[in-house]
Amino acid sequence: MNGDGCQSLRLDKRSAERSRQEGWTRPGFETRSKEQGKVRYIGFTGHKHPDLHRRMLSQGFPFDAVLMPLNVFDAHHASFEREILPLCAEQGIAALAMKSFADGHLFRSGAAITPPEALRYAMSLPVATVV
Repeated sequence: MNGDGCQSLRLDKRSAERSRQEGWTRPGFETRSKEQGKVRYIGFTGHKHPDLHRRMLSQGFPFDAVLMPLNVFDAHHASFEREILPLCAEQGIAALAMKSFADGHLFRSGAAITPPEALRYAMSLPVATVV
């Protein structure tokens, strides 16, 4: 960017809802900012449950990226891998994986999984990157 835009515009769920209610942002703000070159990519993240992701992806907004926790424990809980990765693929949205070590729980759980195996699992999924 040439200095006329911002690198990151971040609103969490509560601040995004409040900003709309109080008129801080207007519908179309995100897409206009992108069209004007002020924002390069638009995405969102969630850390706990895929319901938020499903709601966001059902809005029809052209997100560029979605950051979500993906790890070997994912299949044993509300699964981002089963529920959200296919939606990202259908919509042409880059999936970004985080928490591939399940915030350390993976190693404290007694599961016989090594860090390289956990990382290899996350990297084997249809994601653009693992952070």
